[in-house]
Amino acid sequence: MKTTKLTNEIISGDTSIDSYPWLSLLEIVNWKVSELNLVSNKISSSLYYSIILDLTGIIEGFTNQVLDTVLDLRTSVSYTFEELEELENSEFWEDNESSKEEDFNYRLVENLRKKLHNSTWNGYSDAFKIIFGKSIVEKIEAKTWKSISSLFTLRNMIIHGKILTIDYNQIGKSNRYEVVVNNKYSKVYSYLSEMKLIEVGPTGYVELISEKSIKHFIRNTNYYIKQIVNGIENKKEQNEILEICSMDKNLIKILNTNFE
Repeated sequence: MKTTKLTNEIISGDTSIDSYPWLSLLEIVNWKVSELNLVSNKISSSLYYSIILDLTGIIEGFTNQVLDTVLDLRTSVSYTFEELEELENSEFWEDNESSKEEDFNYRLVENLRKKLHNSTWNGYSDAFKIIFGKSIVEKIEAKTWKSISSLFTLRNMIIHGKILTIDYNQIGKSNRYEVVVNNKYSKVYSYLSEMKLIEVGPTGYVELISEKSIKHFIRNTNYYIKQIVNGIENKKEQNEILEICSMDKNLIKILNTNFE
């Protein structure tokens, strides 16, 4: 086991330090976008795919943070000194029938917390509905959800190493071609076509992922964050999330942006 010596005025006793890795991804996405026009086409293509992975990491990290924070708030119990003393001197938790109910509720909450900590994107929707009583889809606009779903489809194909194949089928003897995108990339192609974000290079070949589509996904990632925060109805819970957001200048900017 690794040990270290804390010397910067740390008080004696056990301590813990929180960090939020997903917040760091916000900064790197902005940096990568700023570099797109300064690098070669080959490097910019790599940055496109890298940004897609970063964006999904931001969405998952932010969503997990919201759910974890709200779950903690809803399951925490505060006692006065008098109440604590009374509890210590009573047999309530051992003799009262309600102790069984409390123990049952505790196990339910701990089970949910364990699932949340081990969850992936697909599992967050279920946890979200349990905690808030509404699904993520009910908290954000349909067009935002459609974009986020396409982004995760694209992420899954990239991260699992699926080849991107685009067929160009000549129409008769003309110089025009029907574009056919294979496997699940076709869903992304359909979405980007619908959004008028598919670009054609100088040789006539289709560029599925471009600076235009990347900026579209960035915008919708930011909009997703703002809609989730605005959709938290309990003010205490919303303020707790806002306090976390206040730690990062990029999040502050997102929450103050008018996306209309």
